[in-house]
Amino acid sequence: MRERGTSTVAVVVAAAAAGLLAAALFTNWMVLDVHTTGPDAVNLKLPVPLPLIRTAVAFVPSDSLPPIDIPPEVKENRETIMRALRELRDAPDTTLVRVRSDDANVVIEKKDKTLIIDVKAPDATVQCRVPLDGIVEALEKWDWETCNPQLALRVLAAAKHGPLVTVDSEDARVAIKMW
Repeated sequence: MRERGTSTVAVVVAAAAAGLLAAALFTNWMVLDVHTTGPDAVNLKLPVPLPLIRTAVAFVPSDSLPPIDIPPEVKENRETIMRALRELRDAPDTTLVRVRSDDANVVIEKKDKTLIIDVKAPDATVQCRVPLDGIVEALEKWDWETCNPQLALRVLAAAKHGPLVTVDSEDARVAIKMW
């Protein structure tokens, strides 16, 4: 006769492990990647699930991150702003801004529903990828009165896998990637 309970425990443990693995595979992860040079060089890769960041932000006391008040004319022009963002998102890929100077070269372009900002200066290079779908979705749910970290997290949730922000300088490279 088979003992009851032994196989049940194994099934519960296997189901829990499968659930955790599935959650990890289907959750957006943000990876912070920091490399510095010199005698005290740092090489850090820190993967964090986006739901964990959301949970942590929810527990931050509201007085430690005071909301940023938005000018009333922004809310008054909400429909125009949303229409412009949707048009930009759905428009063909194009270069929107190109500025060349002795101090820096800046290029802002729209590609594959992503706003790409590249800044090349003598002392650093910055590349930023912002998902237009995320901006539209976040702003549709926004109160248009105060800015808080949840707004940025909604934008990040729509980001495609790959780099979001990369900063390269002589002594450090910092990258934030979605995975």
